[in-house]
Amino acid sequence: MVGRSLGHMLKAFGCPFEVHTHPSAALQRLLVAPFDVALVDLMMPGIDGLQFIREVGALESKVPIILMSGRARPRDIVEAHRLGAVDCLLKPFDAAELEAALARAVFHEVADGGPAPASPAR
Repeated sequence: MVGRSLGHMLKAFGCPFEVHTHPSAALQRLLVAPFDVALVDLMMPGIDGLQFIREVGALESKVPIILMSGRARPRDIVEAHRLGAVDCLLKPFDAAELEAALARAVFHEVADGGPAPASPAR
């Protein structure tokens, strides 16, 4: 449900995107080519979003990560930022909130010396 509405919003922004329903598939894909931004749910099968962020960090990836959650506790949000997440969206969020988070993530990547994404959110 959330994935579908997220996909609709990203399509409306003109952002290319991929959906990975399991964290291990996303991590494997990240080894092949970096993402411009990763939208990561706190609650995922196998590992949670915080562990995913840890594993991305272990890969020495600079991909900006936005954590999404409908049940995040304040300590989860603090931990996500400590681990390197650039933003956190609390569900339900609307298109304007997503667009603002994507813009902040893209700005963060460019500020860190990374390349500007091919198709940033408008």
